[in-house]
Amino acid sequence: MLFWKLMHDPACQAHNSGSHSPGIAGWGRTITKTAVMALLLTAIMMAGLPRAGAQTRDTISSVTMEDVVTIATQNNLEVRNAQLSAEQAQAAPGSFIDLHPTSIRYFRGQIHSPVNQRLLTISQTLESPIKSYYQAQKNDHRVKRQKDRVALTRKKVARQTRLAYNHWKFLIHKKNILREKLDHYQELKRIAGLRYKKGAITLLEKTQAETQFHQVQNAMRAVYKNIARAGNRLRGIMNTSHMLTPATDSLRVYRIKHPIGERGRDMIDPLLLKTSKEKIHMQELQLKAERASLFPDITAGYFIQSMAGDERLSGWSVGISVPLWFRPVQNNIRQAKIEKQKAENLRRKKAREHQNHIQNLLRELNHQREQLRYYHHQALKQARMLVNNSEKRYGNEDIGYPKYLEGLETAYAIKTGYLETLKNYNRAAIKLEYFIKQSLL
Repeated sequence: MLFWKLMHDPACQAHNSGSHSPGIAGWGRTITKTAVMALLLTAIMMAGLPRAGAQTRDTISSVTMEDVVTIATQNNLEVRNAQLSAEQAQAAPGSFIDLHPTSIRYFRGQIHSPVNQRLLTISQTLESPIKSYYQAQKNDHRVKRQKDRVALTRKKVARQTRLAYNHWKFLIHKKNILREKLDHYQELKRIAGLRYKKGAITLLEKTQAETQFHQVQNAMRAVYKNIARAGNRLRGIMNTSHMLTPATDSLRVYRIKHPIGERGRDMIDPLLLKTSKEKIHMQELQLKAERASLFPDITAGYFIQSMAGDERLSGWSVGISVPLWFRPVQNNIRQAKIEKQKAENLRRKKAREHQNHIQNLLRELNHQREQLRYYHHQALKQARMLVNNSEKRYGNEDIGYPKYLEGLETAYAIKTGYLETLKNYNRAAIKLEYFIKQSLL
């Protein structure tokens, strides 16, 4: 574009039309260099400009709760560490036959006679096959246990993300309510100023209107600060530096994906108790492995000995090694039994705690549901009527400033109470979904 303007500039055309002017060749070289520089400058400027419709790379727009859960369960560092632990367990050595390091010895000198001799021995010790079998079973079980921990970690991160997203949306919705309240109080402050000039109200009433306006302003600043903190916490769980924008500003009722009975019995997700069961099984294998330590290890060897001249002797050996002092092995067996009992007690304790959590969350959910019904059927309608009637009567000067302020405060207290109840209901529902069977991530 710049090159086209340069070629169609009137001064250039006039200069080009004068064929009798000296230095035509030099002028041509000058215009060529200028055009090239102009093209390069235009290309650099266009490369630096953002394309139309392109979004900033640091912004993710219109993210829903399930969007952030999907990102968090993939990028969260706790999930990645759990995956690395599973890979580490899979790469750990473990086989049915546990071979000790091979022993190779070489002797040179006067071994059995004054004549110098040479002796080479090779021996290999095999751990008790029974103990090796249980050790291999422990390694296989450890791999399965780590894989289950990955699924459990994803489940925990999903719950944590939903709770953080719910709190974030609650603050955004609260900001919208405060914005609406601030608009009302700003209008109230303006009307109070006009009435004060007319002498219709006192200085005290005018000061009260201004004070209420500034209080709501301070509340708005606090909410913006809390929104920033909640967004940072959500990004930390998701392990991302992108700026997040919610799909909608309104907070909605969280729907549990699976039906819930009236009682919490037999509702616990087996995944929550699987780690406890696996620990019991691991202690059982450890107990069997300790008992297998009483069985002998097997040692096999081979030797070759060179005598004087070309004479050579060779042979093989086999033997067993058994513990002559049984007390340490018995102590290990006793400790393994105690660890197994502790694991069984821990599983029963966790099962009882999960059932109690489910019962408490069901009660909390039912309580918050009743509160939501009250707000939907009565309180929210009354709040709208209070705002409309207070504005109309105050505008007609049927009521004074105190009554008008009382009506507004009551209406916005109802709206804020509804929002708090909705947040608490969603929090209870998200926590309950974590404990019940077949909850999706």
